[in-house]
Amino acid sequence: MQVRTNLLKELEREFLPAGVAPPPAKKEIPWKRRPSPARSFLILISSIVIGVGLFSFYFYPKGNTTAARFLGLGIPVETVTVQGETFMEIIGAGGKTESAAVMEIRSWVGGKVLLVPVEVGTVVPKDHILAQLDPAPYEAALKLAQAKFTEDKTSFEKSELFEKRMNALFARRLISNIERERATRELNTARVHFSNAAEVFLRAQDNLDHVVIAAQAPGVILERKIEPGDVVNPKEILFLLGSTESVQVVVAVPQEKADRVKLGQEADLVLDAYPNTTLTGEVVQIDPSTGSPSDGETPHAGSVAMRNVNVSIRVKSALKIEIGIPAYVWIKSYRKGLTIPKFSVIQATNGRSTGISPHSGQAAVFVLENSRARMQPIRIGGTRKSKVEVLEGLTEGQEVVARGLSGLQDHDRVKLKGLSK
Repeated sequence: MQVRTNLLKELEREFLPAGVAPPPAKKEIPWKRRPSPARSFLILISSIVIGVGLFSFYFYPKGNTTAARFLGLGIPVETVTVQGETFMEIIGAGGKTESAAVMEIRSWVGGKVLLVPVEVGTVVPKDHILAQLDPAPYEAALKLAQAKFTEDKTSFEKSELFEKRMNALFARRLISNIERERATRELNTARVHFSNAAEVFLRAQDNLDHVVIAAQAPGVILERKIEPGDVVNPKEILFLLGSTESVQVVVAVPQEKADRVKLGQEADLVLDAYPNTTLTGEVVQIDPSTGSPSDGETPHAGSVAMRNVNVSIRVKSALKIEIGIPAYVWIKSYRKGLTIPKFSVIQATNGRSTGISPHSGQAAVFVLENSRARMQPIRIGGTRKSKVEVLEGLTEGQEVVARGLSGLQDHDRVKLKGLSK
C-alpha cells in the first residue's frame, strides 16, 4: 500500500505543471468484515420462506384450497341463509260437471205406478211431474172421509146448540145439574169425533195430492228406480235428483298428489261449454274411497295400479251450467317449504364435492359450523327460478356455503367473506 502511494507522488511531480496542486488523495475506507458462508445461506433461505409465505397468504389460497388447507388457513367462502317460503303448486285434473246437491225423491204414499214421464238425464224445472200413482184408492178414501167429516160436523153443531140451551134452563133452575152436565159431556164427545173426522179428511186430501210425484227443485234425473206397473211403499226412494242450482266438478287426482289437496282450496275451471271463460271454484269434498286406476293404465302381474282420489270443486258462477259437461280444473295448493340457491347444492362422494349438479348422485350442501364446513346430505324437490326446494336435511336459519365450493372438503376450516345475494 505504501509503495503505491510513493509511486503516485513521483508521477504527480514529474507530469503536473509547476504551480498546479495535485488532487486530494481519496480517503481510504477499510474493508468491512465479510459474513461467513453459513450465515449467508441462512439469510437466503429465510428470505425465500418469508416470500413464499406472504405470497401464499395473500394470493395463492384465494384460488387454491389445497394450499390453504396445507398452511392451516381458512378457505374463503360466502354463505346464504336457509329460508322458509310459501310454495303454490298447481294440480291439474279433468272431470265433468255434476250436481252439488243430490236430493232423494220419495213417495209420500204407497200404490201402483201409472206414469213415469222422465228418464235418467232429463233436466226438469221445479214442480215438474216425475211420476203418478193410481189415484182411485185415495179418491175413494177421500169421499168416505168427507162424508164422515160432514156427519160429525153436523152432530157437533147440534150438540153445541143443545148444550147452550141446557145451560140456559139450568140458570132458570128449570133442570137439574145432572142434566146440564150430561149435555156438556155429549158436546165434548161430539167435538172429539168432529176433530178426528177433520184430521182424517185433511189427510185423505193430502194423500190424494201426493199420488203425483213432482221435482222439489230444478235439476236433472240422476237415477230412476221405478217403472210403470210397479207397486211402491210409502217413503220409498223413487228418484235421485241432482240440483242444477248448485254445480260442482268432480275430478280424479292421483294418489301421490292427493295429500296436497285440502278443503277450501281455490281452483280455476274451464268448461267445454265456455272454453273462453275461466271460472272459479272451491274444494268442498275429498273422497279417497272412490278411486279407480288411472286412465290409460293397464295393471299387470307384479304392478301396483295408481289409484285416484275424487275431489269435488263447487263452481262459483252465475252462468247456467248443465250437468255432464267436460271440464278441466287447476287446483291451487299452498304449502310451506325451505329454499336455497341452486348453485349451493353439490354432489357428494366420500365426503368430497364432485360437482355443482344435484341431478344425479347424493345431493348435499356445506353447512357452516364453528368456522368449519360440514357436509350435510339433503333431499331436494322442485326448483323455482334460481332456487331449489329442500325437503329433508336442513332447518330454517342455517348457513350454507354458496361460493367457494370448488375443492372444498368435509370439515375444512373456512373464512367467511360475506353473505351471497
